[in-house]
Amino acid sequence: MENVSDKNRELPTSGEHVLACLSSAPSNARIIRTAAQMAKAYGARFTALFVETADFEKASPENKSRLQANMGLASELGAEIETVFGDDIAYQIARFSEAAGITKLVIGRSTFTKQRLPGKYDLVENLLAYAPEVEIHIIPDRSADNRYSPKRTRGGWLEILKNLGISVLILGVATAICYLFQWLGLADANMIMVYILGVLVTSVATSSIAFSMISSLAGVLLFNFLFTAPELSFASSGTEYPMTFLMMFTTALISGLLAQRYKRQASGAHKIAHRLRLLFDTNKLLFAQTDRDRIISLTAEQLIKLFKANVLIFDEEMNDFYFPSNSSSPATYDVQTEKKRATAAMNSASKRGHDQIGGKFFYLPLRANDKLYGAVGMDSEGLSAFDHDTFSSVVLECALALDNEHIRRDKEQATIMASNEQLRANILRSISHDLRTPLTSISGNAANLLENGEKFDPETRKQLLSDILSDSDWLITLTENLLASTRMEDGAFGLRLSDELIDDIVDAAVGYCKKRAKGRVISLSSSGELMFVSVDAKLIVQVLVNLIDNAIKYTPEGSHIDVKIEDAGDNVRVSVIDDGNGISNEDKPHVFDKFFSGSREISDSRRSLGLGLYLCKAIIEAHGGEIRLKDNVPHGCIFEFELKKKEITINE
Repeated sequence: MENVSDKNRELPTSGEHVLACLSSAPSNARIIRTAAQMAKAYGARFTALFVETADFEKASPENKSRLQANMGLASELGAEIETVFGDDIAYQIARFSEAAGITKLVIGRSTFTKQRLPGKYDLVENLLAYAPEVEIHIIPDRSADNRYSPKRTRGGWLEILKNLGISVLILGVATAICYLFQWLGLADANMIMVYILGVLVTSVATSSIAFSMISSLAGVLLFNFLFTAPELSFASSGTEYPMTFLMMFTTALISGLLAQRYKRQASGAHKIAHRLRLLFDTNKLLFAQTDRDRIISLTAEQLIKLFKANVLIFDEEMNDFYFPSNSSSPATYDVQTEKKRATAAMNSASKRGHDQIGGKFFYLPLRANDKLYGAVGMDSEGLSAFDHDTFSSVVLECALALDNEHIRRDKEQATIMASNEQLRANILRSISHDLRTPLTSISGNAANLLENGEKFDPETRKQLLSDILSDSDWLITLTENLLASTRMEDGAFGLRLSDELIDDIVDAAVGYCKKRAKGRVISLSSSGELMFVSVDAKLIVQVLVNLIDNAIKYTPEGSHIDVKIEDAGDNVRVSVIDDGNGISNEDKPHVFDKFFSGSREISDSRRSLGLGLYLCKAIIEAHGGEIRLKDNVPHGCIFEFELKKKEITINE
């Protein structure tokens, strides 16, 4: 599938970075489009920032829906969406701008219409104070007569009564403590501190700052009514009490406001810490996987567990959806519609996807390092801006894990290709060098026989023919090993099993090798029992021929090579024993490696490709057996392998 985004996406070509402020205002769409055009004109990065205040939790569904639409528009226009928390919007924007390297800031006038107290700076003035180096662009709203005011959902009567009850209870406890202090004869200042403490507790325990203000006023009135002379009256006899009441109210109010602010900041910090912990756990979980399907499955499970929402993952490699077992079934939505939406998200100029009209799921592309792996869709109804940020972060972790798995697969493939290239290079090098000697011998001896055959005595002719036969047998064995190695590399190393008597297999191999023993004494000994094995007889003969040829090759003339067949319980053990010089400790761990020919001196002029023992091990293990190398005391070596016995019932 062609990636349209590679054509449409404008990559940053300058050091500029444009920031658009997101809100739920109707005019915010115009701000986003203006910022996108500015970013395109300057070749700049484009980011959209939403500052979530504590009040936003009580925003109306209409405003939350409008904010979601504005986020979708910003994503579609190529913005990276970010969310920060705090009540001081100007300070949060300035701090983010400094951290992200923002050079141009786009805001709207209608977004900030809240009446302020005389002498209090508005948002733009605060931004100029906090971030004087950032270029600020103010977009006027043509519909200024219909000024936007963020509406909040009012808490139900149950919530109001609950907060009121908490406030009354705290004031009641504070009053009781003050009566105790009065009985103990403590000063009035201690009672004032009790009421201020009550206001602080009320700020933490209730959900609205209004109850902190009410508690501040109520605390002053209660202290005046109950504990100042004349008691049970709002009048005060002392001239200093009005100032005391004013300071008490101011202190309690400021303390309550600060407690509310720190409570909101703590809530935002908790959300951020929760997301970081979640992303860390998700990252650790995903990057521990080495299977693509498992990465996709775990991502879906994490998203479902986090958001209790339906999740779809479109796999670009399969060109189809992956359906988690505990998510939506294909019957709950139109597959073709969602596939079009997922494809549109992948082809979008945005890295964050977008939300087209007419579908059920909101999609984000699975993209990492300009590699597209698919798209993740989630039913976004009821999700907050913070949830969408978390969703996009999990999707990014999934994309990075898929990219890591893709790189790992590429490396493995490159390693396999390099190994195959090495195999081919070794074979070609061996064929061009190591086969020259036997081929030259065969060619020379044959030419001598053709040209001077009548001049040679019978013994000489026999020796020349014997040399031709010996070299031909060596080439045949080498060719068999090469063919077997090729079949094994191609995965076509099939076994044609049949029930065979082990003595017959070993006897055939020994009889073949005796013809080219070249002064070595080859003997066969058996326990005499009839032992059957279920094997590919041709391959087991090849194993024995390789082992015996190896013994012939590395032992001097006059050496003894014994082949033994033994009963090993449920197995049959076959051993090839020689009394040559043995194998060094350095070579022993590598004798079964491919292309390892060792450091031992060969008794003839031929070299080995290093495939014989490698194939022996592969063939025996393919039969479910095991092959081993041991020392033959006092000198020499033993190659032995075991095969599973086959019980044969003989009917008389």
